[in-house]
Amino acid sequence: LFQIDVLQEEMLNFYLMNDSSFRKAFQKDFTSLFWQYIYDKTKLNEPIHLSLQGFVRSGKSFSCVSICSVQQAFYGRDFDIEYICGNSQEFLEKLKKFPKEKLMNRMFQIDEDKSAMYGYGSIARKQKFFDVQNIIAINNISTASLCPTQFSNDKTSYYGLRAFGRDFGKVSGFKVNRFMLYNLQGGGEGKLKPMGCVYLPPFDFFLEKNKAENLKKKYLDMKNEWVDNERSGQGDRKSTRLN
Repeated sequence: LFQIDVLQEEMLNFYLMNDSSFRKAFQKDFTSLFWQYIYDKTKLNEPIHLSLQGFVRSGKSFSCVSICSVQQAFYGRDFDIEYICGNSQEFLEKLKKFPKEKLMNRMFQIDEDKSAMYGYGSIARKQKFFDVQNIIAINNISTASLCPTQFSNDKTSYYGLRAFGRDFGKVSGFKVNRFMLYNLQGGGEGKLKPMGCVYLPPFDFFLEKNKAENLKKKYLDMKNEWVDNERSGQGDRKSTRLN
């Protein structure tokens, strides 16, 4: 039921045949444990830092909004479009610009994060990394970074989610995206530890209809604006308009 392109299918089969740790993890469903982890962290008032990897149209961005929406629901609020950033620089600008009450116990989604390509030197160009970490820690700010080709911020993210197929619900009636969950703590390049599969619905499938449609429209408008800015060469210089 999960649809992926032919090359990803071959890559997945290769992993299943030749990597015993991947094969064992692929057979484990970590979905309930993943949501319990999000809930536990909110009750402990501790931030989470996730990295999502997947090609364009793999479902990672809509599932990431789902994660942010659930995490904020545990704090008794709706996830808002102004907490989605087009890149790390915009995220830093919002950390500096937002008042404390808009930062406390919040979660930011950083779409198509360029830090994976350019490193933390460029992220902290206008603000010391130490200061950024202090703001994040003091205000209990969580982050979820997205990148098509690799895990963003794998030195600071706790867990990684790699997209491996989409079920459009034509048979089951339930839309869901499949991810492999990786432990990014204590490992290095080539030493990522797969834990199990996590099945996450896109936010427009499980949120209340009116909220989902409103959030989806704003999100798609925002993405179109990012594309227009990239085409005109303004991608990293313009902060997205808040709604």
